[in-house]
Amino acid sequence: MLTRFLGLLVLVALSGPGLIRSQSAPCLSGSPGGTFLASANETRLNWVYAIRLRNDASARTLTAVEMFCGETQADTSVRIFGHDPVANAPAGWRGQADWWISENVGWQGAQLRPAVNLAAFETFWLVWSTPRSIQLSVESATSLGEEHREGQFAPTGAPQRTYRWKYRLYCGGKDPGAFVTRGGPCGGVNRRAPRILADPSVPAVGSPFAVVIDRGPANASAWVAFGLQDQQLGGALSLPFDLGVLGAPGCQVHVDLLALAAASTDAAGVGRMPVALPTQAGLVGITFFAQWLVLEPGANPLGLVTSAGAACRVGN
Repeated sequence: MLTRFLGLLVLVALSGPGLIRSQSAPCLSGSPGGTFLASANETRLNWVYAIRLRNDASARTLTAVEMFCGETQADTSVRIFGHDPVANAPAGWRGQADWWISENVGWQGAQLRPAVNLAAFETFWLVWSTPRSIQLSVESATSLGEEHREGQFAPTGAPQRTYRWKYRLYCGGKDPGAFVTRGGPCGGVNRRAPRILADPSVPAVGSPFAVVIDRGPANASAWVAFGLQDQQLGGALSLPFDLGVLGAPGCQVHVDLLALAAASTDAAGVGRMPVALPTQAGLVGITFFAQWLVLEPGANPLGLVTSAGAACRVGN
């Protein structure tokens, strides 16, 4: 069934409009490797970091941005500003990327609207609006990192240069993809509710990807439901569909059930379903949906618990 669904996904891609092959490597980046500081969490509400950057010798057009973040779900945005050399601060909005951060810690981002043209050797600022509790996109620096300002850009003493920031800026149509949960799970025995995750944080053509469950019942039979939409089930029932009528009150179906792939959880309640996304340019930008269904006797009369649904937009 999963193979048939993946074939349908490719068919949808091939029948859609043609896409220009996108550039998958960043044209400007900061500390894309090294050690990520997993302990660097944002504790303030809706804080802003402005990171001063400089283009190299090539004029270029920025089309997308990624930050290394996760651990909480929230709206975020990254904006590109010009540079005020007198105030040494951001000046003049140039473009913006908005996305919904998933819990998966990894590279996450979105396309810039509009694209941003940079002159050779131009100084500019990457301004990140960070939700509370996310993992900041930084790693430790043995020397001074990029100069950045916080809050309202006004310096309070020396500019902050404690960390080396991790960012990726793309040229040429990069689509970072997305993994966004929809609705919520239903609790099982001891109110333990299964959680749907992605490995890595977003799906991308030609790259390993898996739909993951954790916090599920131990050593249980499970299925991943896949679909191409989350509005209707069988063309007649509205989604989400409440399974209370079948004996699982509070549990909902969030996807249209085009395919069910059998899996299982281990002793820790963790399971995974690999999804092979071929290197097919037409898949970029397509969204498919997924949800875990897990047997748990005693959880309710139906003996079934469910995760939230997830919208998975394929990137490159």
